[in-house]
Amino acid sequence: MKNKIILYVSVILLILGLTFFGGYRYYGSTHQIVTQTDTILIYDTIIHEIPNDVHHYHVDIDTVFVPDSILIPSDVDTLAILADYYRIYNYKRAWEDSVISVTFTDQISQNRIFQSSLLQYKLLKPQTVITNTTTINNYSTYLNLGLNSDIKFLYPEITAQLITKKFSYGVGYMPVQKGLTIHLGYNILKIK
Repeated sequence: MKNKIILYVSVILLILGLTFFGGYRYYGSTHQIVTQTDTILIYDTIIHEIPNDVHHYHVDIDTVFVPDSILIPSDVDTLAILADYYRIYNYKRAWEDSVISVTFTDQISQNRIFQSSLLQYKLLKPQTVITNTTTINNYSTYLNLGLNSDIKFLYPEITAQLITKKFSYGVGYMPVQKGLTIHLGYNILKIK
């Protein structure tokens, strides 16, 4: 009788060990962790303006050269020279490299800067945003088949249970007593 109990316990432990090992191997192949990486490049489409605050600068004319005598040709249109002198000229300068594009605008009249300059820039290098999404597939409902018995194996029971995150429901069959049993349970502790 004692050898029979040891044999049953050994067979049950072997079945449980094989079930655990098989489930461990099967779980790894069916529940892969999927990581998806999305790289988004955001380009700056806005032209930024920096107003030139040159009111506190004082422009001095360094050297004025006045010749002793000036030869003025007889066919010179003085009105055209004065109109050209008072006309406003827009000068636009632009620089660009792989990171930034800069535009500088000046207005010149009467041989000096007429209006404050305008500095505009646009960032050309994209801003990189990397989003990592990790998906872990886990079961939330289990179907459990089991075997229950007393210590002497006098009243074995075959059970089938449905286990969810919070509850467990099941039925069992006891061949010795030829009767069905009902199992209800509430999960009170989660163990990793």
